[in-house]
Amino acid sequence: MINLAQVDSIPVVYTEEGPPLAGLVFRVGSADELLSQRGITHLIEHLALHRLGTTDYHFNGTTAPYFTSFFTRGDPAAVVAFLEQVVSSLNDLPINRLDIEKGVLRTEEDGRSISMVRQLNLWRHGAVGRGASTYAELGLSGVHPYDLTRWISRYFTRQNAALWFSGMEPPAGLRLNLPSGAREPIREAVSMLPTTPAFHPEFPQHLGLHGVVKRSTAAMVFAAVWQRELFRRMRQENGYCYTPTVDYSVSDATQAAIVAIADIAPELREAALGEFIDTLASLQWGELNPSVLEEVKTTSRSALTEAGAEASRLPGAAMDLLLGRPIMPIEALRAELEAVTPADLHAVAAEVAASALLLTPAGLTADWAGFARVPDTSEKAVTGRPFVPINNPDYTLVIGVDGVSVVNKAGPMTVLYQDCQAMLTRPDGARTLIGADGVICSIEPTLFTLPEGMLDTIDQHVPPDRVVRLSARSPEQIPMPPQDPTGQAGPSDDSRSGTEPGDYEAPSQPGAPVSRGLGPVARTGVILAIVVLGILTAMLVLLTLALLIPAPDADPEGIVFVQVFFSVLAVACAGGIVGLSFLLRRR
Repeated sequence: MINLAQVDSIPVVYTEEGPPLAGLVFRVGSADELLSQRGITHLIEHLALHRLGTTDYHFNGTTAPYFTSFFTRGDPAAVVAFLEQVVSSLNDLPINRLDIEKGVLRTEEDGRSISMVRQLNLWRHGAVGRGASTYAELGLSGVHPYDLTRWISRYFTRQNAALWFSGMEPPAGLRLNLPSGAREPIREAVSMLPTTPAFHPEFPQHLGLHGVVKRSTAAMVFAAVWQRELFRRMRQENGYCYTPTVDYSVSDATQAAIVAIADIAPELREAALGEFIDTLASLQWGELNPSVLEEVKTTSRSALTEAGAEASRLPGAAMDLLLGRPIMPIEALRAELEAVTPADLHAVAAEVAASALLLTPAGLTADWAGFARVPDTSEKAVTGRPFVPINNPDYTLVIGVDGVSVVNKAGPMTVLYQDCQAMLTRPDGARTLIGADGVICSIEPTLFTLPEGMLDTIDQHVPPDRVVRLSARSPEQIPMPPQDPTGQAGPSDDSRSGTEPGDYEAPSQPGAPVSRGLGPVARTGVILAIVVLGILTAMLVLLTLALLIPAPDADPEGIVFVQVFFSVLAVACAGGIVGLSFLLRRR
C-alpha cells in the first residue's frame, strides 16, 4: 500500500515494495512560464544536476508542463546523497555553467520535431499556459542569474514540493534545506477556440483530435477502447493507417486530455478522415462491443494487481498531493474499474466530441460532420499607420497605438500590445510579436520605408518583461526587397511607404480590402479636383466651339490662335481628370 509521511515539512508518499527508487517533485513546469521566459525551468533543472557529474548511481531530471522532477535509483545512502546535492545546487546554482547549459538546451531543442500533440495544444491554448509549453525555449537568451534566483524562491520551495520513495521508507537523516514559500496552483487552462467542436487543416499525412474530459477511471478505459476500435477499423479492416494511438493524460486536479492520432496514406486521406470521425461517433451513439470493454478491463486489472503496481503509482501520487487531490487506495481503483459500463463510455465519448479540436489532413474539411473551422485570421486589424512593403503590394503592415497588424487578401493578423506574450528583437531592427492566441506579426525594417522612430512606438507599448533579445543575424539571413518590374530594387513612391496617422481605418470584417493609397481626406480632395477640372474642360470646349463662328470684323489669325490655345487647355484638363481618376481607384 501507499503510505504517507513528511520530511522537513515536505509531504511524502512511499511503499516498501518495489525497486529502490526515489524522486523529488516540484509543482512548476514549462506551462507556468511566460512565453518570453520559456526555458527557465528546464535550465534550472539542468544546472541543479550538473554537480552530480558522472556518479555511480543512476539519476535524471525532467521538466514537464506542470511538474519538474529529480529522481534516482540506489540504496538509501545514495538516495540521501542525491537529494541533498540537488537541493544544495538549487540553493547555489553553478552560475559559471549558465551559458554552457543554455547551449546544451538549444542543441536539445534543435533535435525536436514538430508533433501533432504540440500543434493540437498550440491551436487550443495559443501561446499561454499549456500552449506556451509547446514553443521553443525562446527565453533562454535573456535569462540572468537574478531571474533564476527569483524563479527558485517562488517555485522550488518546501511548500511546493513532494517526495516519493519505492522499496524503502523515507531514509533516516534526510534533510532538505529548501526555502519556505507557498503551494502554486495550476492556472486555469484558457482555450483560444471560438467554439467546439472545431477543426483546422494541418499535416498532409496525419489526423489528430484533442478532447477535454473529467478525470476518471471511465475516461482512461474509454481511451483504451477507442484505440482498439481505431486499430480494428482503420488498420485491420480498411488499411487506412498503420499505428493509430489514443492517449489519456492528466491536466490538473479535475480535468484530463484525450488525444487520438493516426498516420494515414495520402491517397486514402478522405476515407481515413471519415472513418476516424465515424469511430468516435459510434462510441458516442452506437452499441459497444462488450468483448472490447472486457478486454480493456482485463488488461487494466493486470496492471493493478501485478507486483510493483503500487510502486508504479508513486510519481503520479506525489503529483496528486501537490494538486490537493487525495491518494486513492488501489482497492478503490479496482472497484471503479469494475463499475465502468457502456453508458459511462458513451458519456465520455460525448465529452470528447463536444470539446473536440480536430486537425484534418491539409486540404480537407470537417464542417460536414458539425465541426467549425478555426479562423486563420484575427477578427480585425488595428487602426494606425499603414506601410506597404517595397515592391511588394501583397500585404500591408499597420502600426497603431494599440497593436500591430499584417493584412493580406485573407484578412488581418493582429497582435495587441496588451496581449503580446513575447516580442523577439534583432540588432538589425527586426521585430516579431506573438499574441496570446498564437498569432504572429513580423516586421522586417529592410522591407519597408519606415519613418525614424516608428519602431520605438512598438517598443514603448510592449511590456518590458515580454521582450526577448536575440543574437545578430548574418547578412544572408536578413530579407531584402524584391526587384521592381524595371529590375531595380529600392523604395517606391511615398504613397506606398506610409501615410499620416489616422489615414488607415481597420476593416470591419476579416478579408475586407485594405486601402494602400489615399486616406479619406485625400480622396475627398481628389474627387473635388476632378469635378472642378470637369467643369473647366466643358467651358473650354464650349468657348472653342463658339470661336468657330467668328465675328465679321475679327482677325482670322488671332481666332485660330485662341482656338488652338483653348483646345490645348481642354486636353490638359481632360488628361488631369484621367490621372486623378486612376489615383482614386488605387487600393
